Amino acid sequence: MSNRFIEVVVDVIKNYLGEVLLTLTILFFVLCRRWFWKLKNKQKFKAEKPIWSPGHKKLCIIFSTNGKKELNIYDVSTGNKTKLDISIADGQTPTWSPDGTKIALVSDQDGNKEIYVVNADGSNLRRITNDPVDDFSPEWSADGKKITFVSRINGIVKISSVTIK
Repeated sequence: MSNRFIEVVVDVIKNYLGEVLLTLTILFFVLCRRWFWKLKNKQKFKAEKPIWSPGHKKLCIIFSTNGKKELNIYDVSTGNKTKLDISIADGQTPTWSPDGTKIALVSDQDGNKEIYVVNADGSNLRRITNDPVDDFSPEWSADGKKITFVSRINGIVKISSVTIK
């Protein structure tokens, strides 16, 4: 299927049927593709938490395969997919920066839950927090310069912010 064909289909659905149906259509095609792959490889698969970027140009979806969660970013205008090589922590939802250029997420790939930021194209993954406690629920400030998050230390909840460079 050519990228131009995909662009036309996306435009028709978005302009005439609305963004909700566009989201459902994308999820349907993504799930069908993964479902056939799952049948072929006999693996447990689940898609969850689709999140639109500001401006609705990209869609971020978490896929779980045999218990491992991975983050995928779909560029709706081009049809390109980027799979990030990072494990997403259970129960955590990535969040887009207000300008749609970055994603904040929680990963437990280094032993405990830490906050990471990655560019929307999948480049420049970097850890924002680095401490022995679990950090979770990142939220961007309105100007996109800070991320506020929650830490849990021996049952005590602490809210912190970090400046993003």
